[in-house]
Amino acid sequence: MNAEPQNAQSQARAEFERWLQAARRRNERIVLLVMGPIFLVAAGIIYVNWIELGLDPPIGFLAMVTAGGLAYLALSQLWSRDLPIWVSVLTVTFEGTVGCLLTFIDTQADIVLARSSPVLLMPFVVLALALVRYRASLVIYSGLLSTAGMALLYPHLCTDMSTPFCMPLIYIWRPVLFLVTALITALTMRSVLETLALANASILRRVRIRKSLGKLVGEEVASSFAEVDEAAALQTERRQVTVMFIDFRSFTRFCEGRDGAEVVSALNEALERLIEPIRDQGGTVNKFLGDGLLALFGAPADDEQHTVSALNAARDILDDPWFQDGMEDDDRFDVAIGIHVGEVIAGPIGSRDRLEYTVIGDTVNVASRIESTNRTLGTRALISAATCDALPQSLRAKLRLRPVGAHPLKGRTGMVELFELQG
Repeated sequence: MNAEPQNAQSQARAEFERWLQAARRRNERIVLLVMGPIFLVAAGIIYVNWIELGLDPPIGFLAMVTAGGLAYLALSQLWSRDLPIWVSVLTVTFEGTVGCLLTFIDTQADIVLARSSPVLLMPFVVLALALVRYRASLVIYSGLLSTAGMALLYPHLCTDMSTPFCMPLIYIWRPVLFLVTALITALTMRSVLETLALANASILRRVRIRKSLGKLVGEEVASSFAEVDEAAALQTERRQVTVMFIDFRSFTRFCEGRDGAEVVSALNEALERLIEPIRDQGGTVNKFLGDGLLALFGAPADDEQHTVSALNAARDILDDPWFQDGMEDDDRFDVAIGIHVGEVIAGPIGSRDRLEYTVIGDTVNVASRIESTNRTLGTRALISAATCDALPQSLRAKLRLRPVGAHPLKGRTGMVELFELQG
């Protein structure tokens, strides 16, 4: 594997880790904020019941439990960075300890009731709280903690060994169940996180490929390929489209005596100004042709008003002062535009190893020849009669279309009636 894919995978992994750390931090804060008061109340219940039962309270231990609850609230509000793992271990320890102490209090009050108390299910709550922290190690630790707690509670829950609850083979399944559940949950969570990481890397890879492809074939083409399966993406189709050819006039003269870098810079700026109105009207720049371009309206994206969109884009280009100055300004270009509407074959065309989205058909050839005719007639933008007929009558009246008659086109035997689109 070469360095570029490895670098992309590392970036995707790092981005996923940042998301995971942010999710851990958010969930940890939620757990601390919501469960903090609950465990503080639980600590208070433990303390009060301990006194009422006449037990000798280990003041240091109860103080530690209370301090742990207060630390919950403090950490939830003050800690803005990622919590270190030892803090999470302490909070999970505190959660498990409170559950064990509540069960111990129940055994001192009523041992029969304690054996059926819902508090015995507290380990599952601790397990769930560890799970939302997105750390498999914490989930396993919570299982070990619950198992140890149930083992320590055995002498207090089973003072009467004659009851079925206290038979070793029956009692032992509870801590084993907690531990097995924790292990399965940890493995499942780890598998899910790995799957999410791979999915994230795949999505980022597709996005990067789409962006890179969009720079080569246009965002519209890249998007249309991304939305269909591979078989459909490789199919060609017949489409009714409007084809626009644009050429920069006197480009050869402009290049004379200039440095190549200067020519490329000026050409890029000019092309950028052409692309903007084409995209604004829903068109697609299909390919750059040296000192010009081929634009499509109605492919690959559907556009019922593709002819109207093409004429609006052409008019915006003609009205742009940057192009109106022509070659009188040494840093600017004048343009020649040819537009024709008709049916084409559209889709990926090429060899097995390299394909290019393009359009083929007489419509494309006619549009190219119409653009070349501007030089003969001294016009800036010409459209065919078919294009004029495809326009709504209301728009046709608003556009300044001047009939220039029927003219022969190079490579064609018939005449084509043309109209000048004036800016």
